Amino acid sequence: MDAWLKGLLQAVVSGIGTAGVTWMTLAGANQIGLAVPTLNWKALGTILITSAGFNLFSYLKQSPLPASRVEVTQTQTETTDVVKKD
Repeated sequence: MDAWLKGLLQAVVSGIGTAGVTWMTLAGANQIGLAVPTLNWKALGTILITSAGFNLFSYLKQSPLPASRVEVTQTQTETTDVVKKD
């Protein structure tokens, strides 16, 4: 369960990183003179939520549920003969 939650969190953080790289790329492109639109906070938030959600759902597609916990116990069975009394 812990590994599954860790993977889920990593997927969301990866999506947030994607939004950050997008913002930095567009800001850098404007600095070197390329005519690209700048991101306002609303657009950046939309990209952040979209990329985090995409990565989250991709992870859930790969690992839908955490592994269930299996407990193994030993069982001992004895057989006895039944004798009919008159």
